[in-house]
Amino acid sequence: MTYSPQSAPKFEQKTLISINSSTSFRLAHTTLYQPVLEHIRTLENHIQKVLSLSGQLIEKQTAVDVGSFELHQLCREDSYDE
Repeated sequence: MTYSPQSAPKFEQKTLISINSSTSFRLAHTTLYQPVLEHIRTLENHIQKVLSLSGQLIEKQTAVDVGSFELHQLCREDSYDE
């Protein structure tokens, strides 16, 4: 390759902002993300339901434990009375 003063350097012109990061590109492709976003929403709802049911189960188990403790205490007191 030789250099001559008449030849102009050839550089590939690039934009400063990538087309892939432009707002219009992202907005145009949001429909592609809809199923993923819906799946994430469904998972979040299921997680909330599991947390709610776990809380209810813990409350019921605590009530059962307290109730069984009271029954156990009454049985012990009855056995001392005999």
